[in-house]
Amino acid sequence: MRIFFTIMILSALCFAQIENENFESVNQTVRSDEIKAMGIINLSDLFTLADKWNSFSIDGFNQYLSSNNLSTYQRQNFILMIDDQKIDLNSFDLQNINLLPVSVYDIDYVEFINLPMIYEGEFTGSGLIHIHTKKPEEKLTAHTNFSLGNETGDPGPYKFTPLNTPNVDKLNYNLGLTINYGSKNWFVKGNIKSEENFVTDAALRDRISHFSAVNNKAHLISASGKIQVKNNFSTHNLFAWKTDQDDFNFIPMFGNELPVKRSIKHFGLNGDLLINHGLVIKYNLKYSDNDLNELANTAGYMFTFHKKNLKGNVELNYSNSRLQAIIGLGLDRYNLQTESKIEDNVLTFRNIYTSISYNSTPNVFHTLQIFANRITDKYTIKGTLVNNWAITKNQHARIHLSFSQNSVEEDLNYWTLFKRGYLFNPVENTEHFISSGFKTNRTFTGDLIYKYSKDSIYSIEANGSIRRFEDLYLESFSYQYDAFSSTFTTPIGLVTGNSLTSLAGSMLIEYRQSGSINHRFFYQYQKSVAGDDLFKKIRKAFPEHQVSYRFNFMPLETFGISLQAKYKTKLIFEEYKYLSAQSNGKLSEVIKTGLTFDVSLQKWFWSKKIWTNVIFKNIFNQQEKYHPVGIDYNLRFYAQVFIYLDRLPE
Repeated sequence: MRIFFTIMILSALCFAQIENENFESVNQTVRSDEIKAMGIINLSDLFTLADKWNSFSIDGFNQYLSSNNLSTYQRQNFILMIDDQKIDLNSFDLQNINLLPVSVYDIDYVEFINLPMIYEGEFTGSGLIHIHTKKPEEKLTAHTNFSLGNETGDPGPYKFTPLNTPNVDKLNYNLGLTINYGSKNWFVKGNIKSEENFVTDAALRDRISHFSAVNNKAHLISASGKIQVKNNFSTHNLFAWKTDQDDFNFIPMFGNELPVKRSIKHFGLNGDLLINHGLVIKYNLKYSDNDLNELANTAGYMFTFHKKNLKGNVELNYSNSRLQAIIGLGLDRYNLQTESKIEDNVLTFRNIYTSISYNSTPNVFHTLQIFANRITDKYTIKGTLVNNWAITKNQHARIHLSFSQNSVEEDLNYWTLFKRGYLFNPVENTEHFISSGFKTNRTFTGDLIYKYSKDSIYSIEANGSIRRFEDLYLESFSYQYDAFSSTFTTPIGLVTGNSLTSLAGSMLIEYRQSGSINHRFFYQYQKSVAGDDLFKKIRKAFPEHQVSYRFNFMPLETFGISLQAKYKTKLIFEEYKYLSAQSNGKLSEVIKTGLTFDVSLQKWFWSKKIWTNVIFKNIFNQQEKYHPVGIDYNLRFYAQVFIYLDRLPE
């Protein structure tokens, strides 16, 4: 640790940050035009545009994520935000972003925070996703969308070729409606969305039907409302929403999907108050109720995970021409309830944080951030040092260093409850093998970033990074496959005290060939170089090499063509090492190297009131799979329609 902090201090003397220079390796912003052009159907599809986020899906809709090598797939504790309010979706390390009360057409832009830092009163140790919705115009408007998809295993053009596949049912059916009214100093908006997703993959369908007493359809209904009021010295936002969903959630410790009912409520108030020039107070208050329950299942399992959260923070922001300073206080209180009584079911976190940024020279900008968190008598400390340098007008460099401690209480997952005497009903008769007690884990990160940009024509960004993890707890599973029922069983192991060092490098090239043609190329290499065997095995689920290329062409103002190509080297899921033998080669723990192509065609109609998109994913019908027991995708077809009624009778 001493070496790490020595490096942090010395680096401050060498480099610094230019505040207005955006590094995609730190904060990638994806705007609405690109979201529409690339054929984003569900919110979870947004991750296909996040360069630095590794992901996989078993059912095609719930995504497991890892931001920029900051965590394994086992811990899904990245942060979600909508319009500056933190959203609590996490249950048993599963965050389904589709539960958010946002329709794709209502997104203004999305920020992917790829490095640890203090952001809106949160420390982004595992990354952060911030969805910004569109602000209503000063009139009454309505927007709506409709989309549906079909996995065209339908023989079609492949009927008499080796790529022929059996007919497959529809994939999804989505509807959304937003009504807005805006004025100079206030606005109000309401949104409702309905989504239906269908399990069409044969292996997944068989596994689900073994435990489910209902059909293979997942259904979601969500409603939300937002009000903003502002004047010359303050802005206040009130945001409330509710989502109900019937779905099938994969539970890693159980090894299979279980039918579940999700119900989430959120009520939040945030805003800012201008005290005088350069001095602002920001506040954020929210209450959420996150409920996970079983649906009817053939095994008779009964379980409940009910999480109530009351959260508030206030911070003071000061800035002048050379200095920016923030100091904030936060309180985070959770009430946890399950189907059985647990000890110490109320967790209260108290935190204090500060961020200081200053210009040591006109070309040099430094930022030091410290975040302290307390629960009962335990403390964890997190910190970031950012130092950048404007080498020339077109060249910028950045060093980003961080240190963070994290306790199992902060993860708020199954193991948080297990420490308090809880056993998940479907596995309560399965022995849990725990190597030793939980420890406070530590993570060190270091990133060096260089960017060259020429006007708005092209830019090149290179990033090298190192990650060091110490005393992490990791789950150790060994899944056994039953071919008759297509289900799995596994002993439950937990190994504490794991360490790992990993290295990564990436290159991003953006080129605006003309006003109507854009190219984006991204390459990343990542590898574990030292550490414990279990940690290194789990990391094999990340591709060592991955490449993505996006191309947008707008030959006409009302017509566009977009292409996305993705390449990933093979993945190995060691917990399924017996799968190939037990399934007679039908399934495998190895996901082969893959290259896929997606194409979308967009067209405006009726004086830009109706926007349509026809999307073909995996157009060459190549093998597309992301998890050993997940969906084996084929060529897929989607149709998407957005309707913009920009003036309604008042």
